[in-house]
Amino acid sequence: MNAVALPPSGDGTALMHIIERAAALPEFDLDRLEKLLALKQKWDDMQALRDYARAMVDFKKDRPEIFKNKHVSYGQTNYDHATHDEVTDKLSDALAKYGFTHAWRMLQTENKITVICTITHVGGHEGSAELTAINDGSGGKNSIQAIASANSYLQRYTLLAVTGTSTKDMPNDDGRPTIDKDPAPELDPDVWVSLQDAVHGGTDELGNAWRHLSNDTRKIIVTHYGEKWNELKAAALMAKK
Repeated sequence: MNAVALPPSGDGTALMHIIERAAALPEFDLDRLEKLLALKQKWDDMQALRDYARAMVDFKKDRPEIFKNKHVSYGQTNYDHATHDEVTDKLSDALAKYGFTHAWRMLQTENKITVICTITHVGGHEGSAELTAINDGSGGKNSIQAIASANSYLQRYTLLAVTGTSTKDMPNDDGRPTIDKDPAPELDPDVWVSLQDAVHGGTDELGNAWRHLSNDTRKIIVTHYGEKWNELKAAALMAKK
């Protein structure tokens, strides 16, 4: 079979024409054709990746602001977060403008839930983010509500993660971000040291360290350092695996 000249890099149409001509030659060589088709697939994959990256850059230039639009308070728990609608509606509309769509897949084992968010570009390339959490039984939820709550939480944060988006505090009427009037009380550094050391022993050891703190200290952590506390709990859960 005569040698086939390869097209310039980036010319997928020319490569397809070469493959078609190769298939039509009298001395048709199936092995050579398969190699050409593999080369075409590799080129298509690289082009899809370039298209995905280019569209993601454009999306991030026009990315919407996602606000923590809901306040949650029960017992000693007190925090603000972005609702499912706030996250998904804004991001879905913005992503669609640049050729992206997204879907979630949920896996459940015992009391843990894993959610995988995949965004797909019209060019064919995909990106994904995966998070795992225990069922959220806070606030007196029943078992079904605990699963739904954890699933909703993971859907929001996997979509935020795969698009590289963060949430913001709600602005005041004058357009400036909300600022707490009372600064968060400082905690003795030993408190954080003890909790961080306990993380390595998993959730049981972290729970014991938590119970040894005073009620006032626990209240300060939940009220003013909820995000940091949640990070410690997530790290303890991972350490237990």
